[in-house]
Amino acid sequence: TFLTPTMNIKKDWQSIERNIQVSRQKDIHLKRRVNFHPAKNIPVAIKNGVEQTHDHGKVDTAKKQYSNKVKVPLEGLFNPEIVVKYLKWKSVSRVGPGFFNDGNTCFLNSTLQCLLYTPALTQILRFESHAALKGLNLTQESKGRSNEFNKPVTVHFRDLVELVSSANNTKSVSPRGMVSSIRRVGKQFKPFRQEDAHEYLRQLLDCMHEELLKANKVRLSDGKLAETTFISRIFGGYLCNTLTCTKCGFMSKSFNHFQDLSLDICGGIN
Repeated sequence: TFLTPTMNIKKDWQSIERNIQVSRQKDIHLKRRVNFHPAKNIPVAIKNGVEQTHDHGKVDTAKKQYSNKVKVPLEGLFNPEIVVKYLKWKSVSRVGPGFFNDGNTCFLNSTLQCLLYTPALTQILRFESHAALKGLNLTQESKGRSNEFNKPVTVHFRDLVELVSSANNTKSVSPRGMVSSIRRVGKQFKPFRQEDAHEYLRQLLDCMHEELLKANKVRLSDGKLAETTFISRIFGGYLCNTLTCTKCGFMSKSFNHFQDLSLDICGGIN
């Protein structure tokens, strides 16, 4: 038996119609009503700012106020009390030197100048470098890294802080160590090419943070401990996300760590 093209088309349309009917029946079964019931075995719930426990639908109120503070190791890799100690300048000094442009390094120079005038960062590297760079100096000395190009980026930045602090009458200095290590900050950065200052800032902070973690054998996946380097203590923070049920008052709070927070600048701008 030979089928004409018309008969083939007709059979194809019949097959398509059957598939449509089957899919519609599936959609009808999927669109079922969803009923919500009280959660069971929830360890801690929050209602009106007071901690509560759920046990098979029964609620027992505990007289303990809920805290918005995130639980972070008290000291971890770097003691936060040291950061608080250096939040303000301990002494006022004259303006430091400028930086030579070592080949389209305007983005790098401006970023480094901003970081050098961050009180906690500069003073900790000057007066508490042993605690801040714990592990980095030991790693460098044990492997005999005398080559400047093999130094960790964090050590290069510490050396730049010392250079700027000791340059009393010098008008300009060269951040040679930071320029030479730019590829270790980010593979996308290339010498003698214009780059984005904000991108370099983010990559530089992440690079120094990860160098300190690696030196202390801590991984990024090690939870709150990985958020306690001196870089994270200075620039890091936590965003609190709150979700509250409008019926039972159950409140769920989660904290997300960040080292870069983008804000809209508005008002007072001419």
